[in-house]
Amino acid sequence: MAIPGNIEAQHRQPAAGEIVKPIADLDNDLCRVELKLMQNALVSAAASVGDLKDLDYLDDVHLGRSLLWGPQGTRFSLWAFRWKPGAVTPVHDHHCACAFIVQQGFIEERMYARSDRNCVAETGRVLRGPGEMRALSLNSAYIHSMHNLTDVEAYSIHLYAFDPAREHSSVRNSFEPM
Repeated sequence: MAIPGNIEAQHRQPAAGEIVKPIADLDNDLCRVELKLMQNALVSAAASVGDLKDLDYLDDVHLGRSLLWGPQGTRFSLWAFRWKPGAVTPVHDHHCACAFIVQQGFIEERMYARSDRNCVAETGRVLRGPGEMRALSLNSAYIHSMHNLTDVEAYSIHLYAFDPAREHSSVRNSFEPM
């Protein structure tokens, strides 16, 4: 005996996508809110941090960083970066949401797309100057490198969603550009 169409419709099981979509939408909404909050916090930090030249930096020859805030057990850490002339980061992605603002000088950001498992191809470049900001959600597959191509030091402030007491860095993977 066939079940009438309206009863069959009432007993239809929702597809997995229908069940998961509201959760995914909420996750995307939370990422947008988190990024907006991170941007606001970064602007406030940049306005109140003072002269970044006076900080003690953990120096990797060309690129130094100094932890401005990151109490153990918190999910966020705020860092100052000193970019000596010629400083460059490896091409990398992040395991956490992050945002940065250039405080002084100019930093070129190069964006990449994955071409195969560990190789990436450059897709664009942006020169960021004082007050310019970039925020990246954890959901983005954002791969980039940063460069100080000038002959003077540059300074930036970075906010990461990771506990520096538990993890050394925000970098998840490094890549070889093509």
